[in-house]
Amino acid sequence: MHPVGFVGTGFHARTNLLPAASLAGVAIIGLASRDAERSAVTLAHAGFEAARPYGSVRDLVADLPHLDRVIVCAQPSDQPGIVDQLIEAGMHVLAEKPLGLDAGEAKALADHAASRGVALRVAFMKRYAPAVRALDELLTAAELGELLSFEVRFGADAGGFAPTPADFIRLAAIHHVDLVRHLFGDVERVDVAFSGTAVACTVLVTLRMRSGAVGTLHLSDGPGHTSELDVTTITCERGTVTMTDTRELVVHRGAAGGTDWRRPLEQRTVMEPAVSTMSGGAQDLVLRGFVDEIESFAADDLNGEDPSAQENVRTMELVDAIIRQLPSDRTAGATAGAA
Repeated sequence: MHPVGFVGTGFHARTNLLPAASLAGVAIIGLASRDAERSAVTLAHAGFEAARPYGSVRDLVADLPHLDRVIVCAQPSDQPGIVDQLIEAGMHVLAEKPLGLDAGEAKALADHAASRGVALRVAFMKRYAPAVRALDELLTAAELGELLSFEVRFGADAGGFAPTPADFIRLAAIHHVDLVRHLFGDVERVDVAFSGTAVACTVLVTLRMRSGAVGTLHLSDGPGHTSELDVTTITCERGTVTMTDTRELVVHRGAAGGTDWRRPLEQRTVMEPAVSTMSGGAQDLVLRGFVDEIESFAADDLNGEDPSAQENVRTMELVDAIIRQLPSDRTAGATAGAA
């Protein structure tokens, strides 16, 4: 497994990413921020006492010439410049979402990475969540038949960092937008309806996929969701699957013998992780996908073709298509549009 550099000392870095790196057995050998002292404190709290603290990305790159991969967790507006600098230095990069505030910025970064022959990944950690991988395997195996439809519901109280409907999609709901593309493929048509007040909003996205399947993204932001809502339900020809909080999968298989109510023919399988104090604080980071994502970045051979940067471009294109149909603020009331 390769040693990794890190950029960022914010809450997400301290709470999720650095602990996940430790759980994955990844050696963080240097951390950069605007303040070398803060970098040192962050490393000590995360248990990476042997790592070197830096006050700039330039210093990290110059002082660790053998380093070839870096994780970036900075403010969204700062990330493109930081990532560009690392790409130019020949580094493979795993950057927090969003990488680029629109598809144009995302494409410029992807093109730069391709021209330098380095991998650029965006931290859509849900793709690495065990429950998402299990759902993906079910869809790929087609054991429930062809996918007909899906419903993705996400609710959060994101007003503190996402003051506008566009910010909510770009900074919070983007994980679920990406999940739709990851699980169900490319999108052919996007229709958006919006309802909002001064403190909350709901964005309802109706999608037609190129596969022929249809689906909805029901995305809500407001104080009614201080506990996040995260439920995905898919309907196939011979059954349904519901995933809750990337923790539980419930697979319902219709009766093979038809609607004979006299016999127990239907099957309902619940798949969930064991509940044990032995997991300590690690289980949440594993189930949400953080640990496997960072382990993959440190362990994979990144010298070959890596489609991740272009995947981010396509996800940002879908984000842009949704945002184009949204009002500039929550108080716009109800709107509807199509793209």
